[in-house]
Amino acid sequence: MKYNKYKHILELDLKYEDNYLTIDDEDFYLENIDRAFSKSKGSNSCIFRLTSADENQDVSYVIKFCRSPILTSTPPDKMRVKRFDREIEALKICKDNGLNDFIIKIEKIGYHSEGEFKFRYYIMEEAEYDLANYMEENEYSLPEKLVICKEILDSAKKLHELGIYHRDIKPDNILMVNGRWKIGDLGLIKYRDEDIEIDYPKDRIGPFGYYSPEAINYGLSLRTEEEDGFFKYIDEKSDIYQLGLVFWYIFEQQIPTGQVRTEDLASVKDPYFFNEIIMPMLQYCKKRRASITDLQDHFFYLMKEWGVI
Repeated sequence: MKYNKYKHILELDLKYEDNYLTIDDEDFYLENIDRAFSKSKGSNSCIFRLTSADENQDVSYVIKFCRSPILTSTPPDKMRVKRFDREIEALKICKDNGLNDFIIKIEKIGYHSEGEFKFRYYIMEEAEYDLANYMEENEYSLPEKLVICKEILDSAKKLHELGIYHRDIKPDNILMVNGRWKIGDLGLIKYRDEDIEIDYPKDRIGPFGYYSPEAINYGLSLRTEEEDGFFKYIDEKSDIYQLGLVFWYIFEQQIPTGQVRTEDLASVKDPYFFNEIIMPMLQYCKKRRASITDLQDHFFYLMKEWGVI
């Protein structure tokens, strides 16, 4: 591997046999998650597939490195390291609370040195699909899509019950592992009772195309937190908004923008789905958005109506 300190990215060397790590006296090879791309990276991390160098071991994981070294001086780098540490903390909390069926499972954590630089990493279970690839490659009935949405909603609720808000919900971060949908990539999480601030005033917190209204307006609005019912802070109701966009994507393979109406949801002719699930999730004002508990009740009703249960 090599580290480009000007671009803040870990990259694999050209020779595959040079891309290996020894972890707990076991050798692993690294490769890009998607071989069509030369780099595996996000805004805060670099991600690679990790396979055992032992030909008799058919084992593979995913390894995620923080893009910034642990001994860093610039504010953006410090923020990346802090967010990465919080992601590891959140994944450990989820694992300790028995959420392996809902949240991607962390396996190991450690440090890796590249020359003078030292990087934090963690290893997680490997997924077969993310939601974006899955929807592109498969066709499913409306009841089956409803079940997918319900599994994702249940996973988000488990996070919220621990006081953790994801803030980065998008198809790329919803992963299938052993036939079950889990939420991954907790790099932008926030705790309900935290006493530190990890966001810059004009940060865009969340994925492009899946911003909640408060994420778009974060640091821009001059209105007070509760003025006119507007809440600018990004929390569990922001997750609800992003989930609404994801659910629309699951049914339509599009993202809704502007003022939506029942007929815009072309694949679903049941007005109950639009009026009781989608629209309450996509409200501009957070106070008007549905709670996860209410949404679960509506999903239960629809699953009976659509013959799922």
